[in-house]
Amino acid sequence: MTLRILTYNIEWGFLTLPDDIIYDACGHKLPHTKEAQKEHLTLAAKNIGLCVPTICFLEEMGSLDAVNYIRDKILDIYGLVYNTAYSRDSETGQQGIGILIAVNINYNLINIPDFGYKRAFGIKIKSNFVAKIRGIQQLPSYDIHIIGVHSKSLYGSDYKRNIEIQEQEADVINKYFDDVYRSKSPNPAVIFCGDFNNIIESSPIKKIVDFRSKNNEKLVDLVNSNYFIENITNTTDTQFSKKDSSRIDYILCNDSFANLACKSVQIVEIQRLNYSGKDLKLRMENSDHLPVLGIFSL
Repeated sequence: MTLRILTYNIEWGFLTLPDDIIYDACGHKLPHTKEAQKEHLTLAAKNIGLCVPTICFLEEMGSLDAVNYIRDKILDIYGLVYNTAYSRDSETGQQGIGILIAVNINYNLINIPDFGYKRAFGIKIKSNFVAKIRGIQQLPSYDIHIIGVHSKSLYGSDYKRNIEIQEQEADVINKYFDDVYRSKSPNPAVIFCGDFNNIIESSPIKKIVDFRSKNNEKLVDLVNSNYFIENITNTTDTQFSKKDSSRIDYILCNDSFANLACKSVQIVEIQRLNYSGKDLKLRMENSDHLPVLGIFSL
């Protein structure tokens, strides 16, 4: 079995935009028509379907209905069938995390309520796969914990407070991982992905990576590893604004699982912007983020 994990912040994935959201991250004025939002979600569905993910984490989703709209469009366009879940359940009007899960996957949902704004969500699946370790054939059973997050944004005037919130979120993730490793679950594997809203060297992300290194085994940043497949752009930036770009979207996993199962990871170079110069009364930007895709062989 091949497990294809996609994380994609599609930027205000709402069927109805909040009234106070006027511009996208690159400064384009956002139309508030239902036509514009549905077109935006349809383009997201097109991009997602091209990647054929087994599991897809969608950041900045506004409702379960918006997640289901993407699901239905993927079915219409590609014939791919997914189950859905949403971190805020039936709530609307706030950003949450949606998940698309291929229907052949048996899973349990993971809620992490102490993570701020209900923006940490995941699934647990069980898999058997054959691995050769030191020439000995083995058949371990892995509980695979796949967690997607959307960390606190650093935009705004109180940068110090935002970093403090990100570090509190890191503590919540560390506690979850620690509980997993202390449980009776055999050979737990961890995939940790999403929009972390910070660079890999930042104190909140280092807090998670260093904690795992000290308490069990290190987390591997797959883009910064031999598993990464480069693009012709020769950059690893995943988020873009009016002023600059940076890498803030990640897929990390524990070292032993990466060695056994990871095939590759890549940043998916989709078309982000409308370069035609035509005002179509639609949104001018697919997203300010690029998706990240990780491939694992189970």
